[in-house]
Amino acid sequence: CIAADAVGPMNVVGIGLEGPFTSPESIQYAKALAQNLGITWHDLSIKKQYEATVAEFERGLGKKDFGVTNENIQARLRGLMLMAYSNRENSLLLGTSNKTELAVGYATLYGDLCAGILPIGDLLKTEVYELSHFYNRETELIPNGILDRAASAELRAGQKTEESLLPFSELDPVIRRLVVGFGASKSTLDERVLRMLFTSEFKRWQAAPILKITNHAFGQGRRLPIAHR
Repeated sequence: CIAADAVGPMNVVGIGLEGPFTSPESIQYAKALAQNLGITWHDLSIKKQYEATVAEFERGLGKKDFGVTNENIQARLRGLMLMAYSNRENSLLLGTSNKTELAVGYATLYGDLCAGILPIGDLLKTEVYELSHFYNRETELIPNGILDRAASAELRAGQKTEESLLPFSELDPVIRRLVVGFGASKSTLDERVLRMLFTSEFKRWQAAPILKITNHAFGQGRRLPIAHR
């Protein structure tokens, strides 16, 4: 929605990247959003690439139970396809990470962190929902099914983001206090978030630039404009 407003829907492309755990609803809602925005939509799949990558990996290194390696292979294959499109079309890839995910390291390096810029990287997850409802204030531009369902990376069966982390209503106030407000740790929850914050710093140093809207955004201090065609 932000991209369509900024550069016009004729200059925005959405790409569906169905994986082994992608629900039919995810593709359905994404197509509906693309249609509502008037942007171009393409369907791609990473299923065969994923199966081939896992098979070769296990052939050379041995087989292990399904785990985070399998999840991140999917994310990185999506990054591969998106960056390939960016190369072919000379386009700028927009990343989807928000401030909550960036703070606790809930993003795959060279996967969903592949991007030329992170438009919502300075928005907490709850603020992303607020902005989405703002876009829907007059009409259902963003399908309500996207906003009503549990957030999930869909990298394994039954995955739910809040089960891996914390409810966003609890997590976001802590991040706002510790990151934006430079506040001190006052609880075990604060300590838990600080540990996740410190151990994921290496990811943020390699993330794309962020559109800064708060007093303290992640990223480097350099703030020259980013222009692409």
